[in-house]
Amino acid sequence: MQHTFNLKWLYAGITLYALLAAACIAKEFYWILVLPAIFTVFLFAFFKTDKIYYLISLVTPLSINLTDTGVGGIGLSLPSEPLIFGIMFLLLIDYLVKWEQTKALFEHPITFLIGIHLLWFLVSTITSSLFIVSIKQFLARLSFIVVFYFFSLQIFKQFKNFYLFAWLHIVALLIVIAYTITIHAGGNFNQQLAHHAMTPFYNDHTAYAAAIALFLPLTLSFCFLKNKSFLFRFFSIATTIVLVIAIVLSYTRASWLGIFAAAVSYFVFLFRIKTHIVIIGIIILLAGYFVYQNTVVYKFGKTTKYSSSNYEDHIKSITNIKTDASNLERLNRWSCAWRMFLDRPVLGWGPGTYQFQYGTYQKSSEKSIISTNSGDRGNAHSEYLGPLCEQGFWEPLFL
Repeated sequence: MQHTFNLKWLYAGITLYALLAAACIAKEFYWILVLPAIFTVFLFAFFKTDKIYYLISLVTPLSINLTDTGVGGIGLSLPSEPLIFGIMFLLLIDYLVKWEQTKALFEHPITFLIGIHLLWFLVSTITSSLFIVSIKQFLARLSFIVVFYFFSLQIFKQFKNFYLFAWLHIVALLIVIAYTITIHAGGNFNQQLAHHAMTPFYNDHTAYAAAIALFLPLTLSFCFLKNKSFLFRFFSIATTIVLVIAIVLSYTRASWLGIFAAAVSYFVFLFRIKTHIVIIGIIILLAGYFVYQNTVVYKFGKTTKYSSSNYEDHIKSITNIKTDASNLERLNRWSCAWRMFLDRPVLGWGPGTYQFQYGTYQKSSEKSIISTNSGDRGNAHSEYLGPLCEQGFWEPLFL
């Protein structure tokens, strides 16, 4: 009897939606067709939250970046960001309701440090020079911490879930790589085309290459897992080769340097080099730079190679601080960030505000050919100097 009753409600719902869809299509309102998918996502969000977590992993590389949604100039990545925000609110409610079971998550020392970081983030948001910009940054940071830290701790209690999460993201990334290389090939692999061939999935080649570089060490390690099947390792090897090709074709020097640094770090770990030896080595390198600073700067100034399609010249251009526009613009952004920090050293300008404020801190002698007077070309290109000027001298301590 109960089964028959449920079926009647199901049939009634399907019939009602079919009539509504027909009416909307007649009026050329085609968004009604995505309503079943949205409804399904809501059901999973409430009753199978872990499935939405995996869905986020899958759709993140495939999400479309909208730089301006028409709502106060706020940008949005669809569909990943609405999913992340939605699941964040559900998780916060769940943690509060089940506090006795979940409070252990908040007692770990790492959680304590993250909490201090988030608290300072909020303080610098309240005192921000552009509150609307900073509050969005705060909500984004909060959502990432709740979903990808707290919820991940629960999901990855079973380590097999990590493989599922990773491979869902990697497969989606491979689709983006295939799309990017196809567009790039249409332009005969021109270096300038490499800067935006991945749009609309990534804003530029730096974000695209960074995403690939993060997963390259992971797929490489998968190749050597002896407890996995031959098919698993074969697919890992094939994926690693594709990621390497994509990194090379991205023409992103920062990602190449990042992979090199990761390799050095791996060998430090592999050979169990003592921590104090590593620290001494870093101190010696820094001391050597300051002692021979003039010589190093002179050598860099002598480099005349430009960023180009020639890979040898492209690598050599990393040290060109005289004529390479990309390098000069980075130096310009770093100088602006430092001057902004000196003006507001304690609380900073507010999270996410650098790109709207740095224009007036540019000096004509430091500008490159790609600089603009209004200063509307993005962030500080430094994960230390950017937070330093936006949130004061406390923030880099948490990085």
